[in-house]
Amino acid sequence: ALSAEAFLDQRKNNSVTAWADCRIDQLAPHLRKSPDPAFIYHSAFCGSTLLARALDAPGAVLSLKEPGILLDLVNARRVTPALQTGNRFEQIADMVIGLLARPHTVGERILIKPTNSVSALAAFTNARGFPAIFLYGGLQDFLISLLRKGEAGRAFIRQQYNIFALDRTGLSQIDQRRAMSFTDLQVAALVWRHQLEEFERLLKSSSPAASLDFASFTVKPGAVLRAAARQLSLPLNEAQIDDATGGAIFQTHSKFAGERYDATK
Repeated sequence: ALSAEAFLDQRKNNSVTAWADCRIDQLAPHLRKSPDPAFIYHSAFCGSTLLARALDAPGAVLSLKEPGILLDLVNARRVTPALQTGNRFEQIADMVIGLLARPHTVGERILIKPTNSVSALAAFTNARGFPAIFLYGGLQDFLISLLRKGEAGRAFIRQQYNIFALDRTGLSQIDQRRAMSFTDLQVAALVWRHQLEEFERLLKSSSPAASLDFASFTVKPGAVLRAAARQLSLPLNEAQIDDATGGAIFQTHSKFAGERYDATK
């Protein structure tokens, strides 16, 4: 059920229904050391769900796509001064990621693909040495995908701008009154550029991450999956990668189960 879900947040299809409620500090004594998770950070509208699905293999790799708790975690730091200094954020993040990273079978690795506005977490996971890929697409594809989503896409990209402006990086330097005068496509272009600049900054640091242009994935999916598995230290063999590239994953919609989809769309 976890593997099948495209969104592990409020959009999930109720295939995962069990829940428990407790204070996060109560979890600390019960956490065990899990194998390091791997991460796919991305710039949105660039095939991240497809990549995560293609790297998922029962018993070997479980891909958790867009866990809502990670967005809650990063947004809490964005708006809570007490989480912006000291080590409280690091303590909470270690617990949250430790819970997500628990294997469900012996030898299984957890691959986490957060939503794009969680990419501010990458500096923390890099510092922990967790392997990662920064996946991105071109500006033209980004804008076309956004336009196809109509009014919902336009609202989404303005929300993204406001979220990233809280990170006290490039977008936060733009005067708010001036930003209100930007067109939707200008806002989208700024969000796209901001994300790629942040990826570049992180890659230039002592980072265990690598970058991936989605265009290369569509041209040579098998070669890219092999390279991605090596980069992320995932226990995938040749047969599992061949099954992924030759199976239904590349002929169905990554976010809507059962819906046919191909590159011509």
